Amino acid sequence: MDWTWSWTAVGAIATCILAGGIFFAIWQIRETRRSTDTQLKAARLSTNAHVAIEMFRELRSPDNLNLLHYIYSLRPEHFKNLTKSQGSEIERAIGRLNMLGILVANDVIDEVLAAESLAGPTALR
Repeated sequence: MDWTWSWTAVGAIATCILAGGIFFAIWQIRETRRSTDTQLKAARLSTNAHVAIEMFRELRSPDNLNLLHYIYSLRPEHFKNLTKSQGSEIERAIGRLNMLGILVANDVIDEVLAAESLAGPTALR
């Protein structure tokens, strides 16, 4: 019996098993990364959705809507006569709108959704 042929076959089988193991390990690592990326994206989306909902609640609150209506009714000459508290309220409203703009610019919130949440469906017309 020729043992050379048998050991060659054993070496070939071992090489195939090793190659299969390496392929399987690489596949497992890739799938784990993909799963982790998916979980991170889902967590990020959930957090972004929570931030967006809170922002929309704040923007659509009756106090904020009244303040925005008040700001829209102001004329340039009225700004000189504002009290310090009125100025602070206006700055806070501008800060909220700025934050909404940042969220839209970073694709956290859809632009149409932001317009609807701020001014309602009439803002889209």
